[in-house]
Order: sequence, then structure tokens, then C-alpha cells
Amino acid sequence: ANIELNNNTDAVRCFQKAYLLNPSGVSNINNYGYSLYLIDDLKSAEKIILKAKSLDPSNSFVYRNLGLIYMKKGSRKKACINLEKSIELKIIDEYG
Repeated sequence: ANIELNNNTDAVRCFQKAYLLNPSGVSNINNYGYSLYLIDDLKSAEKIILKAKSLDPSNSFVYRNLGLIYMKKGSRKKACINLEKSIELKIIDEYG
């Protein structure tokens, strides 16, 4: 979705299309939210990723992405809570 090419605007468009095709797919929702984070649309990113969290509260990447959003927003406590939860779920081990 062009993330490797650092074309985040195209990534948003691609992930938005995937999300619209399958709006209940947690990966689609989470990836769309992450792409919004990449273009600094933090309010929309948080809203979308919280939707993914409500559908699958065991998805480590949801918590990682929320942690990244809260870091960028300056909410250190919320960032730590979410990043620690992500690590606890044992899918990722970065951002500890």
C-alpha cells in the first residue's frame, strides 16, 4: 500500500478502499487507522483504531497503534498503557 515508498497519502487511499470493501475486518480497520496516523490525522486515526479495538481487543497491533498515536499527541500515560498491553499480547516487542 505504498508505505514502503513513503507515499502515505496513497497508503491512506489504498487502506481506505480495503476498509470500505470490508468494514468489519480488524486488519483493514487497523491499517487504515495507522495510515491516518502517518499523515498526522490523529483524531481520525484514534477513532478508527478504537473501532478495531472494540472488534478485537486481543490484537496487539491495535494497542501498538494507539500507543503511537498517544505518543504523538503527548499523552505519555495513555501511550505507555497501550504499548505495554501490546507487548503483553506477545505479538510485537518494540516501543517498550
